[in-house]
Amino acid sequence: MAPALTVNAVQNNVEGTTADLVLTYSPNSVLSLGGVVFRLPEGFTATTNDTVNNTNLASSQISGGGRKVTLPLTLDLLGLAQFTLVLKNKTLPPAGTYTFSAENTVLIIGSLLPASADRNCRIAERTAFICAEY
Repeated sequence: MAPALTVNAVQNNVEGTTADLVLTYSPNSVLSLGGVVFRLPEGFTATTNDTVNNTNLASSQISGGGRKVTLPLTLDLLGLAQFTLVLKNKTLPPAGTYTFSAENTVLIIGSLLPASADRNCRIAERTAFICAEY
């Protein structure tokens, strides 16, 4: 099964409004040991108020001006791991297309390649936050 990334806006979905963004990443990598890296597009940043799997992010996990979140090594024997990053109270940037990505940087190969997924989201003027997989 291919890796998957979903991105959803909770509460509001129009440019300039405040919303929580929920990014859910499933690497679907069997027998893998690796770290997970989320990359956020310009206009979105992570802080220590945000959470991954219901635990606040540590400042050491955030880099690149808040646009990169790195999670520690995880062992996934069955390919069932799921990582949910919640970006809390974010102001949605101006209308445009934004690409979110997540990658499992595999150290021990169960899958042949790192499991990465991208999700393009469009913020439309006065309408909606819409995501599609590319």
